[in-house]
Amino acid sequence: LTALAEVLENHLKAPGLAGDTWARLVLVEPKKLRVRALLRLAPEAEDQTAVRKALTAALNAKLSPSDHVRVLEAALALPATDVEQTEKLLRQLTDAKPDHEGAWDQLDTLLEEASRWQDLVATLKQRIAATSAEEVRIGLQHRLAGMARASGQQDEAIAAYEALAATDPSDPDPLEALVELLEDAEPAKLCDALERLAERLPSASAERADALLRAARICAGPLKAPDRAADHYLKAFDANPAEDEAFRFVERNAQGDAALLQRLYRRRSEGVEAGPARVVVLRKLAEVCVQLGKTGEA
Repeated sequence: LTALAEVLENHLKAPGLAGDTWARLVLVEPKKLRVRALLRLAPEAEDQTAVRKALTAALNAKLSPSDHVRVLEAALALPATDVEQTEKLLRQLTDAKPDHEGAWDQLDTLLEEASRWQDLVATLKQRIAATSAEEVRIGLQHRLAGMARASGQQDEAIAAYEALAATDPSDPDPLEALVELLEDAEPAKLCDALERLAERLPSASAERADALLRAARICAGPLKAPDRAADHYLKAFDANPAEDEAFRFVERNAQGDAALLQRLYRRRSEGVEAGPARVVVLRKLAEVCVQLGKTGEA
């Protein structure tokens, strides 16, 4: 058979038949030279099923790491109907060559098409661990977070968004997603996420004020931490002086301190739009100025 394979390949120029013959030889005994000959002719072989079977069998032979990878790539390049075997080969290839993006992509597609969401999430985690390029890792982490969230794997989604939040301390998006996921979680965890989100939002913004207000309510309620709540209300007012709830809280806490009330009312008057609310706060500001003996300002 060896002589026949060589004649078919080198003299008769029949690569299809030669490939089939080398496949038969590999199935008999997967020697290194036979495997390399099969690798050379595999794409042109006529019996692709037999060639794939022979290449799969060759994986049990003593091959160099590079030849092992080449055999896996060649087997996967051939037509196949056995999804289970294809997955097995892809996993072997990612184990042998962790930076093989093509194999990871194929495995990702295979699992997604089969709606095997838990396996896909687990595979994405493995891929992230095997990836050294930071930009690629971040992209994969986003996919992992979104896939876990969409498939109801809340713990995995939370962990993924936490990882993303740690990757870029200036990006509020992962924490916004995390806050949504933690709506029904322990109040302390939600409050922590809201506080971290607030730190990443623009200092003078309604979004920051809203995050701080939500944290303040949790502190004032379930966490029973009034001092922490007061700090959040004050920061919320600083972020958005037009926010009514924050204003009412800091105004109530400032009673008896005319100088503090003056600063508070002035800031409020600068933050609200012209209208009844501004008229009310300007009147209060004038009254406080009178108390302080600042009739000119009043």
